Amino acid sequence: MQWKKYGAFLLALATSLAAFADDKPSFYMAAGIASDATTAGNAGLVGLDSLPSTLKTDSGQTEFRGTIAVGYLYPLGSKYLLMMEAGRDVGSSTRLSTAALLIAQNGYFSEIGREWRSKRNWFVALKPAFRMSDTTLAYLSLSHHQASVSERSDLWLDCNNGTCNTITSFSGSGSLSGTGIGLGMQTTFEKVGFLKIEVESIRFDRFSAAQRDPAVFTAFSSESLHPKSTVGRVMVGYRF
Repeated sequence: MQWKKYGAFLLALATSLAAFADDKPSFYMAAGIASDATTAGNAGLVGLDSLPSTLKTDSGQTEFRGTIAVGYLYPLGSKYLLMMEAGRDVGSSTRLSTAALLIAQNGYFSEIGREWRSKRNWFVALKPAFRMSDTTLAYLSLSHHQASVSERSDLWLDCNNGTCNTITSFSGSGSLSGTGIGLGMQTTFEKVGFLKIEVESIRFDRFSAAQRDPAVFTAFSSESLHPKSTVGRVMVGYRF
């Protein structure tokens, strides 16, 4: 599993860096709230009688959810530090949906409704930091994210007065990897407590799925979804 590989990498890095630390390295834990603005451009092909329809849609949603993290901090000199962090955002999945009227003529219409759900499962991050003062750090965040995604398409063909000649549904799911880059600041209080604020931009791989109704040759659907997230986090933590 991928999380085992990343865990082994962080452990190996922790072992090798300990010899370079000027001060005593320390574990830390943090929790807080995250604002998550997710957008997704979708390109799809939909079966429609004798001719397919090409659809392009953009969806977006902003949500608030909890976030938790654990990490290890290494002082690498009087001004520089390195934080290694693992965590996850806690809460419901992000739901994006669209509906499109495909054809409306001669009293008949066809349409499709689509719904996508995505959820970030966990992340690992390396955060090189610069000590601006005795209590304040500025840092760069380089992260890897793992997410899950599912989609559902409901297709109605040749409908009139609430009756449709063909009604079919398609669904699919998978996992996505993403890379993030961000900036943050951290302020220490009471020597072991801290407050940090960070903003991160995450780009995920493209999710593609194609399905066909074996009973109806003209009924098929393909999806190509590309989620992107901008996440702002405010967290309080404790070093020990």
